Amino acid sequence: IMGSRGCPYRCHYCANSGRMKAYRGHGRFIRQRSVEHVLKEVEVLSDLYHFGRIFFEDDIFIMDKNWAREFCEQYKRKFSYPFKVYIRVEDATYEILRELKEAGCYMVSIGVEAGNERLRKRILNRRMSNDEIIKVFKWLDELDIQIWDFNMIGFPEETKDTIEDLFELNRTLRPHIAQISIFYPYPGTALYRICKKRGLLSKHEQASYFEETTLDLPGLSEEYI
Repeated sequence: IMGSRGCPYRCHYCANSGRMKAYRGHGRFIRQRSVEHVLKEVEVLSDLYHFGRIFFEDDIFIMDKNWAREFCEQYKRKFSYPFKVYIRVEDATYEILRELKEAGCYMVSIGVEAGNERLRKRILNRRMSNDEIIKVFKWLDELDIQIWDFNMIGFPEETKDTIEDLFELNRTLRPHIAQISIFYPYPGTALYRICKKRGLLSKHEQASYFEETTLDLPGLSEEYI
């Protein structure tokens, strides 16, 4: 289920940044349904189907704190389905995570992406520090909320050392599930333009994020990645 569409952040690797530019002038990019409307969908689906859990696939479920608090308060009054959501480190507070837990949230998916702070900030335009990431993961652990974190390797300026930084950070974070994919340069994004300008785009494409890189990276062979 989706309660909203769109994301206000401009991560250099994310397709959302390309969509934001492509659809500029065609209405609001971020669209939020009312809590009542989302809960009505849950009610209708519960009458039609037998299911045990719900995945709310909003890009950032806690993007609007007031909306998230209202959702949690009303959801726990009406339903007991455990649910999982996407969140971002920058938007997380202990209070909102506690409210999610009390409403039935059993898992969050959260982007770490890179373990090297310089690479994360300069190349990905993700500005949270490792200390901030560790703090939010500790909160989630204290609240007994499972964590599925997203990681990528194979960016421009990636080295063997920055890849090891990512592995080392995950050893500290200890997520329940650590997903590591290979960076893919989406056309329309800032990182695609960087890759093209630097001549890093190889001549082959991939249908999966988990097989091979599509870049020619100095010092990192396809086999190594």
